[in-house]
Amino acid sequence: MKKLLAVLLVLASLSLTACSSTSPSGTTSEKKTDSKELIVYTGRKESTIKPVIDAFATKTGIKVTIKGGKTGGLINEIEQEKTNPIADIFISTAPFF
Repeated sequence: MKKLLAVLLVLASLSLTACSSTSPSGTTSEKKTDSKELIVYTGRKESTIKPVIDAFATKTGIKVTIKGGKTGGLINEIEQEKTNPIADIFISTAPFF
């Protein structure tokens, strides 16, 4: 659990420093969330991930929204969102490449 919390802290700091992105056309698009919110897509069971997410939120003061589902379905959703991604972090239940 400590390793996963550490990973979330690192990923959150990276994602929160990049709240806007440049599209291929050169225009800047703002993320739909503010800098104090982190959106996590996860294929992990809520009973497994929620304690880690709660510890992260308590430690950092950052609001975390969890979107759970099957890993394959979340991968498809991320693929559909590729031009305007919603998730800041994706935690899967299986390795993929």
